[in-house]
Amino acid sequence: MNKTDGCQFVCEHAGAYWLFDLILSWQMQLKEHKFQVWKLIKQGDGTWFMHCSDGNGKTLAGQEIAYSDFPLDQFEVWLIDGVCLLPSEY
Repeated sequence: MNKTDGCQFVCEHAGAYWLFDLILSWQMQLKEHKFQVWKLIKQGDGTWFMHCSDGNGKTLAGQEIAYSDFPLDQFEVWLIDGVCLLPSEY
């Protein structure tokens, strides 16, 4: 899995290498889906949820995260043909 400059910036400046490791860890189960939308969402109780869809509303995966110090309450990244990119980089 490759990352664009924008995703690399997020890794370096938000300490979010773990976020892309999590996406990578799901790829054996999701390899037939060439387009994936990953959303990290902070829950009201301080936990987090990582949700993956096919971009058309179909849920492909989800994972609870007990703790993160990620600086935003929500974050979205797309995985297209093995490349992670920010939506603004499309």
